[in-house]
Amino acid sequence: ECKRIEDRVRPPSLLLLLTYLMV
Repeated sequence: ECKRIEDRVRPPSLLLLLTYLMV
């Protein structure tokens, strides 16, 4: 599961989406 999460966090698209949701 950890590997999968890391793979998902790897792409900047997801990071941007997460930041957008956090804001």
